[in-house]
Amino acid sequence: MALRSPTPFHNFWGTANPTTNVAWTSGTLPNEGAVPSYQNGNLEAGDFAYVAGDSTFYVCTNPGVAQANAVWVQITTGAASIDRFAPRYIVGGSSDSATAYDLDGFTYIPSNGNPTWQTDLQNALNAVPGDVHFRPGTFALDGPITMPDPVTVGRCSVRGAGRSTIFTTTASLTNVNGKLGAFVLRAGSTLSDCAIAADAPANSTDATTLGVVYVYAGGSPVPGTAHVENVYATYSLDPASSVTACQSIYRVGPLMTGEFSDCENLLTGTLGIGASSLGGWLTAAGTNSLALSSCAHSGGDDAVVHLGYRLNLSQFQSVLTNVNGVFVNADSLVNIVNSTFEAAAGSCLSVTNPDCQLGLSNSVLDTADLTAASFASIGKGRVVGNDIRGTVAVDTTGATGHAIGFNVLIGTVTTETTDEVAHNIA
Repeated sequence: MALRSPTPFHNFWGTANPTTNVAWTSGTLPNEGAVPSYQNGNLEAGDFAYVAGDSTFYVCTNPGVAQANAVWVQITTGAASIDRFAPRYIVGGSSDSATAYDLDGFTYIPSNGNPTWQTDLQNALNAVPGDVHFRPGTFALDGPITMPDPVTVGRCSVRGAGRSTIFTTTASLTNVNGKLGAFVLRAGSTLSDCAIAADAPANSTDATTLGVVYVYAGGSPVPGTAHVENVYATYSLDPASSVTACQSIYRVGPLMTGEFSDCENLLTGTLGIGASSLGGWLTAAGTNSLALSSCAHSGGDDAVVHLGYRLNLSQFQSVLTNVNGVFVNADSLVNIVNSTFEAAAGSCLSVTNPDCQLGLSNSVLDTADLTAASFASIGKGRVVGNDIRGTVAVDTTGATGHAIGFNVLIGTVTTETTDEVAHNIA
């Protein structure tokens, strides 16, 4: 047969330089490079060698000329090869590899033994945007991970491995602001498949955090939409904490739309009533919008505080809120369908702006409050096909006109002369 190695019997060049007995490495294989460390005229395409340092074989695809410039290519053995279908960035958990990896546009950032993992990821996203996958584990955040400007840098997405990927944030005990923030989302960005645990313990403070997750337009000239999917979030506010700026788990900023699906919140604590209350979602400007689909909320003052332009709730569930299920105080378009609200105190739905256009249908509202109406509104719109219960079921005193029909109403009902009320079961 042809001379295919140092012997004529096989094409395997072994694990080490036969002259020096030094293990092969990428770059020192036979005839590799302009000035090879080992030269042999027997090398042919198809020959292979094992590089122990890389735990893999290399195959020669071009023997080069004059016993130089040979091309060797890594091939897979028992060790995993580069996953070209992986996200651009993978962040390892505490039990994953502590060895960083960055080649051909695929980057692995270890958190195991790496205290700068968050800075490493943020710098990478600011330089080259891409999708990020977090492995299972608990990731303690030092301030929020911020999606870069979608216009000047590009769009990003972050996803975990479900509830086994947990992000924790804790308000500062030393007057350092911004520590409660977990993520700042920009237009076109997505956060999904993870859990977030925010904690404001006794004696903690944070004067600048606008929300644990903040949907933010920033300096971008193009407002847009951020998406949050399958996220379980908790926020615990100790009564002895001085945190007041972080009023919600999610806050949607001006000119932005937040779209949420299959998310669940648990709030512990209170801040007050109305626009200053502690809520799950907060739209705090007249130019923003919020859409919730198949989401759930428990605890706190309110599930949703809406001061924005448009609100859509579908298959939404809110239980055990202490002030309101949904509080609306804006010239807004509000549409609520197929949803359930059970308030421990306060109203299930409170509309305090006369220019709010409301559509409420196929939903259940039930409050345990003895004086607050389960449905209270001074706005206008259609209230059709609902089950509304409470000591006070409906109070639309001062309203500018509702069409209230085909509902089951249990409790006292007080309406305005501008309302049309018919075909209800009371």
